[in-house]
Amino acid sequence: MSLLGMNMVPCILLEETRHPDGAGGYRSSWQEGEAFDGAITLEKSVETESGEQAADREVYTVTTFRGAGLGYHRAFRRVSDGTVFRVTGLLGRTPLGAGLDLEQVTAEKWRLPDE
Repeated sequence: MSLLGMNMVPCILLEETRHPDGAGGYRSSWQEGEAFDGAITLEKSVETESGEQAADREVYTVTTFRGAGLGYHRAFRRVSDGTVFRVTGLLGRTPLGAGLDLEQVTAEKWRLPDE
């Protein structure tokens, strides 16, 4: 098994469905979608300031095989521990025919709204 394969873990895309809440807004519910394998690595911890609040945000790089469906702001769950991530940036793909059909995104740990 390759080094990349040894670091890939099972993940599941999460699909959002919005329902009217009866007060003019919406509530979200989340269902499990397609499964994929991904290597999730902590890249850095970024300290951000918003007004008077300071927060640490961990940035992860997620490497998957091409076609995993990780678009901007897509949510997914790591099966092993249930941690939810949200895609925050698209890093790129290997060229077609490169031998490794991979794509990478950045992600952050995330809490599903209305959960």
